[in-house]
Amino acid sequence: MIGLSVKGKYGVAAMMDLAIGYQAGPIQIKSIADRHHIPQNYLERLLADLKRAGLVHSYRGNQGGYELRKNPKDITIYHILECLEGPINLAEGHKGCKNLNSFWQQMNEKIKEVFNLTLTECLAHKQLEEKMLTYSI
Repeated sequence: MIGLSVKGKYGVAAMMDLAIGYQAGPIQIKSIADRHHIPQNYLERLLADLKRAGLVHSYRGNQGGYELRKNPKDITIYHILECLEGPINLAEGHKGCKNLNSFWQQMNEKIKEVFNLTLTECLAHKQLEEKMLTYSI
């Protein structure tokens, strides 16, 4: 079964949180961890990886925290997952399956297409869902 690891899911959740607060100033790691039920120590390691990849910036001090280093429209889910989990490559390690190389290459491209959504596009989907779920009697 192919699936995302907890690391990838937590990383995307944290980045979405930072995208929601984009340009509002740094967001403290504790508030991100609390909102998404992510162990704070684990989140610190994820954010350190994202910082090394140039996706987030950290600020020290009482008013410190994390914020996106780039505009949310310039960060894709694929960037985040590749940073945290490495390149997605289904064909890797399939020895003796040369007849299927083309198939695996196509699958890799399809996966990249699916995860090529930007944080801004994901936020638009989220807002649309919230709007559809909000009703009154």
